[in-house]
Amino acid sequence: MISSKKYTPSVQNQYYGTMLIVLSLGCILALLGLFGLVRAIRGRLVSEHPHCRSCRFDLHGLELTKESRCPECGHVTPPDTRYVRAGLRKRRPILLLISLLVLLVGVGGVSWPKLSKLPAIKNIDWYASSPEWMLLWLESTGNTKALQELHDRLIPGEVSDEGLQTLVERAFAHQADTNTPWDERWGDVLLYAMLTHQLPSDKLGPYIEGLVLPVIYQHEEMGMNDTVFYTELTLHGKVRGASSIAWLDNAARAGVFNPGNLKFRAQGSSKVSSQSGTELSAITSIRPGGTWSPSSAVLTKLSAYMDLEPEHTTLKARYQCTVNIIYNDRVLHEWTVDLSKETRRVRGVVQYAEPVRDLVIAKDLVSRLEATGFLIPDSVEKALSIPELGSYKMLVPGVQGRGQTEIALVGKLSLRDQTGEEVTIGSLSGVPVGSAENAQVIQSLPIGWAFWIQPGGSDYTIDDFWADRGFWGRVWRHRRVDLIYRPDPARLSTLPQVHAYLDQPVIFHDIPIGLIQPNFHEETQSWGWRSQSDVHMQKIPGKLLGE
Repeated sequence: MISSKKYTPSVQNQYYGTMLIVLSLGCILALLGLFGLVRAIRGRLVSEHPHCRSCRFDLHGLELTKESRCPECGHVTPPDTRYVRAGLRKRRPILLLISLLVLLVGVGGVSWPKLSKLPAIKNIDWYASSPEWMLLWLESTGNTKALQELHDRLIPGEVSDEGLQTLVERAFAHQADTNTPWDERWGDVLLYAMLTHQLPSDKLGPYIEGLVLPVIYQHEEMGMNDTVFYTELTLHGKVRGASSIAWLDNAARAGVFNPGNLKFRAQGSSKVSSQSGTELSAITSIRPGGTWSPSSAVLTKLSAYMDLEPEHTTLKARYQCTVNIIYNDRVLHEWTVDLSKETRRVRGVVQYAEPVRDLVIAKDLVSRLEATGFLIPDSVEKALSIPELGSYKMLVPGVQGRGQTEIALVGKLSLRDQTGEEVTIGSLSGVPVGSAENAQVIQSLPIGWAFWIQPGGSDYTIDDFWADRGFWGRVWRHRRVDLIYRPDPARLSTLPQVHAYLDQPVIFHDIPIGLIQPNFHEETQSWGWRSQSDVHMQKIPGKLLGE
């Protein structure tokens, strides 16, 4: 059973608000009950005649004196004394009973803030024992606990068909309301309805297509001196409509359905043409069926590169892509994505991304960056003699960031030893998940989620390692080396996803280094590497170079 009941400030405010409402209603009901109780006991006036107080006999018409006696019971009835009652009232038992009940409920409401803290009452899950119609009504008033209980009843199949259809309608209404944050429990409702064949056929297509956001990443303007044109179609997973990974896992364990049988397949082509309509490139990309989850941030990508000539003043990229969602080898829905985007080449300097020169912003970003330790090859001469290892590219450390950002790291990575000598080991294309049009994805991720910025590529091979063996000899004696990021704005022309980048160098001091050795695998009869340490698990914080 899934439970997401957490004690957060919003839940705390909701608790105090509920207690205030209960206390106010309790006071009102207690006063009404007390007022009704007095009226019921006093009774309703049925006669204004004088009556004998002893037997309630009507003395109207009798001449009362000091020696008068009641003709019914014989008690003295002198006028204007306590023995004679002016008027007659009849008690109201029904009102008395109702007033007692209202008073009891009111007193319970007034004392509820205290009673609710008693273990015998506090541990009762009132929502779990509530009928479905009541939970649906409570949820319609914005009660999140009622929604959670309904959500918990999905996997065991304890929600009726009528109740599920009501939840589906409300889920689509929440998905359409972009003014409120998306609650993944509504995504779980929609996914459950789809996979149990209870989602209306007219809503199946809009639901599935609503989970995919196609975006073309491509510069609108490029300089005449640029030599490479890059375009990419990314199919992002949308936040609104997404379900939770935890719920998927729980549903799989309960045997409701197998998420591994839910597949995503995209087959498409990209074409780039010049201003005259001449086709310059055509790349067909086929993505085989892969496991799909409505919580995925990025589903797939189609891209194209092209060398630019001076006569290419206008470029137009067009993507045509057929997308399928498949479950248990059955196509649930198929649709076509047809998008195009144009790029103009202009004279002069083109600024492809905004540099982050503000020291406050830069320091905040760098304070959340860490580099991983990495491994270097031992027995280089032996590795060079083995063809399978001769083309090995050295493991380049990654850079990890905590929190959320849209600032990219685009530049070169180099290592510096204790003498100050530097060796360039590769380039860095660190495009965070939350950048550009996909910024909505990162909003759904929990605080503290780490984005990874991995090197865009390293051509530093065993041959380079051997050529720089003097540098590595000094590094290995200290078991430490500095890693330096230096921005390279020239590479921004091929990174249309980047809108802001850190243009200040960052240094990671004393990165730990471990060794890997050539290793022959008997089972596969092939060569590989065996790690001698776990230094790659260590994290080193970054600082602005010069601080």
